[in-house]
Amino acid sequence: MMGEGIPPNVVTLNIVIKYLCKCRRTNEALTVLELMTEGGLKPNVVTYNCLIYSMCHRAQSGEATRLFDEMVGQGILPDAITLGTLLDALFQVRMTEEARKVFEAKIKAGMELSTISCSMLVKEYCLLGRMDKAKKVFNFLVALGHVADIASCYNALVNGYAQDKRMGEALRLAKEMIQKGLMPDPETQKTLKGFRCRRHAASAE
Repeated sequence: MMGEGIPPNVVTLNIVIKYLCKCRRTNEALTVLELMTEGGLKPNVVTYNCLIYSMCHRAQSGEATRLFDEMVGQGILPDAITLGTLLDALFQVRMTEEARKVFEAKIKAGMELSTISCSMLVKEYCLLGRMDKAKKVFNFLVALGHVADIASCYNALVNGYAQDKRMGEALRLAKEMIQKGLMPDPETQKTLKGFRCRRHAASAE
């Protein structure tokens, strides 16, 4: 087409990109994206959905995130399935900050956040020991009414604070949790029991 001086349009190039992604030829698909922009054509949601989805399944989370940032920068947002796939891929490689950006984009677009994804973001920050971040995300999601699995988040926070040796915060949250009719899971109960035992031992000394 191009050799004959017939410029392809976005629809045609999207078909080529989709085919290349399906064949796992992602580098060639990215080359087509470059040709598209160099030719003055603007990639659309279909273009980016294909590329991001494919990059996630090829364990190229960094490239998927770059494309996501590029997409959002142009005022385009991936569909819910692509965003969900991107979130899962980012959690797998512990790219927590990047996952937070995806969350914010979903919230801004008014998309529903899944129960698992909400608790996973809080848990990831807890595992990294970034408790202030974890609590901030938790408070933000609660304020928006997006935390369906609130018990899981509470358990993660209590254990995270305990690991960080911030037992005052851990106990306060455990009390708050119980007051809301939520019971700590076995791991959290073990953590709290261990703290009580250490405190009694210290008092006996």
